[in-house]
Amino acid sequence: MTEAEWLSTASPSLMLEFLRGKESPRKLRHFACSLIRRTPFHRDGRTIWELVEEFEWFRRPISDGRTMTCHELIEIAERQAEGQASAEAWAAAREFAQDVREQAENDTFENDPAIGPGAHYRGSHFRLAAAEAIAHVIEEDPDKLCAFMLNYSVITPDWDRTSKKLMHRDLDTPTRHLIHEVFGNPFRTE
Repeated sequence: MTEAEWLSTASPSLMLEFLRGKESPRKLRHFACSLIRRTPFHRDGRTIWELVEEFEWFRRPISDGRTMTCHELIEIAERQAEGQASAEAWAAAREFAQDVREQAENDTFENDPAIGPGAHYRGSHFRLAAAEAIAHVIEEDPDKLCAFMLNYSVITPDWDRTSKKLMHRDLDTPTRHLIHEVFGNPFRTE
């Protein structure tokens, strides 16, 4: 990738691929959280942060008996990026993220012996994509975190027309702007 491509026309996937192994886990986690808070995901411009309150898995009990929300999970991930999350909060966030992912998968697929063996599609990949984005902010491995972000906008398959209609028409432009904001210009050292 050239500096000119970085500054003007590069796709977010190419930009993140270029950053793999070059950026700190801290910046990658901040970027993942910012994607959820600030990038339009729904066709009406709402972000994942704004949408998740509508999903039944937004608020779930965790093992210590209290309830956690997806918003709290993102806030803990942001504190973790700064080294300010307690070990207990981080463990609870990781548990909750796994539960969110499982609940969203259950919301999207079901095992119905009447239909036949295996999991059958019954829901929206749109909702699953939102849950996957939330669940991945707790990823410890920067390469895995970056790899997911490379694919966040293509989780919804072409055959899922309902989800495609819900997705924001242009995920690339706001994501590209956010990448520029968080990572700056990697071709220039200041």
